[in-house]
Amino acid sequence: VGFHSAGMTYADRKIVETLFASCDLMVLCTTSTLAQGVNLPAHLVVIRGTSQYKGNAGYAETSELNILQMIGRAGRPQFDDSGVAVIMTAHDMVEKWQKITSGKKQPVESNLHKNIIEHLNAEICLKSIPNVEIAIEWVKSTFLYVRMQKNPTHYIPQSKSSLAANIATFIHDLCFSNIKELIGINLVTQHDNEQLQLTTELAATELGKAMAKFY
Repeated sequence: VGFHSAGMTYADRKIVETLFASCDLMVLCTTSTLAQGVNLPAHLVVIRGTSQYKGNAGYAETSELNILQMIGRAGRPQFDDSGVAVIMTAHDMVEKWQKITSGKKQPVESNLHKNIIEHLNAEICLKSIPNVEIAIEWVKSTFLYVRMQKNPTHYIPQSKSSLAANIATFIHDLCFSNIKELIGINLVTQHDNEQLQLTTELAATELGKAMAKFY
């Protein structure tokens, strides 16, 4: 059994890789990052878990592309006539990974709402969003709005209100809260110091322009 990690020296890593490639080392344990980057075909690939620690965000599922890239090392045609991949995951994630590995299509969902503050800042810098009212219209032109109408429970907690009312409230609150935060951290300024309204004129600060350019 060998181990491959970023903590090893380059010389040690090359020794481990050479021994594994020549079958003198039969089992190789490695971190997920290096498992994607090291070009070492195998007969059996075992994914010990599908969630990763993301710091303050806690644990989250590893991206589907990364998992598929790792298990793709099993049974490379030019090296082997068969291969086996084992994915260990939580019970409630079994169906998801079964569908992914069997090639069944999964609907693509938007993540725009999770980092929309950066996009709003950029659009305000470009002057394509001059106020909150236009920001709401801008969101309605995105893939996020399309998916919210087709799969609302993925984005909006269930409530007694109608679907249209839920979506309208979600987008309204999303734009107001993020623009207020941009103003609070001096990336965006408003025309006056009164309470932020739908038609309050917005402008980018020099700091906001720097963020839009370099984020």
